[in-house]
Amino acid sequence: MEELRLAEINAVADLGPSFVEVRGQIVIRHARRLSDYLNHPDPMLELDGGAIRQESDDFWEEVQGLSLNRNRVLIVSPTADADPGPDPKLVVSSRQVRIKILCRGVSVVGFVTVPMQATISSFIHETRARFLNVSQARLFPTHSSFRTQLGPALDFCMVNREYIVACVETRPGIGAAGEQ
Repeated sequence: MEELRLAEINAVADLGPSFVEVRGQIVIRHARRLSDYLNHPDPMLELDGGAIRQESDDFWEEVQGLSLNRNRVLIVSPTADADPGPDPKLVVSSRQVRIKILCRGVSVVGFVTVPMQATISSFIHETRARFLNVSQARLFPTHSSFRTQLGPALDFCMVNREYIVACVETRPGIGAAGEQ
């Protein structure tokens, strides 16, 4: 019998000149992690039930189902079902790196787990995952047109590597403009 699990998410996707925000449920099969599901090579991400709103609207349109192009999703954050993380038997020695990621519309400050001997730059170049996992994330708009209801602080989110313009390892106390 196939094991099914529901993960509730919020996501921001790129429409070109603006963004669209989505919330809904993903059906995860075979006890996979949410990050494994998001990094699957299939170009479309299927959501069951939820809502969608364009950046300029305050109106959320309720939908039965929704298909999103994974390559156009900028940020995904679980709302009710956090990613359980890697299997402890498969984990290599790692360290937490405080990073600042600059993307179109938003900068993300948080922590990324990288192998002990890797730099954040080498990790981003070598990983094959579409999304980079960021814990204790804080979102800062880089221009006034980026509005989201994700919230400024997230326990966990995933940032699409295709949207990363710059990623730097930061020191404690150094982050987005105005943050200490």
